[in-house]
Amino acid sequence: MANKNFSGIRALDKIAKDPRVKKIWNEYEDGLWIELMDGYNKDGCSCVHAWSVAALLESFEQVEEGEPY
Repeated sequence: MANKNFSGIRALDKIAKDPRVKKIWNEYEDGLWIELMDGYNKDGCSCVHAWSVAALLESFEQVEEGEPY
């Protein structure tokens, strides 16, 4: 399995292995992001965004099956 965690934050390595995750990255001044695999969404969006690792992990718990809208 290829590494999907491009954030530089090792604490996100475990969640990067989740099959719902396509890619994780850090935009620093624009926060942390998780791009979701096709068929998953968080509040209708194809990405999860947060300003901290803890908030990102908490928000990721709300990912559900279904296409973004």
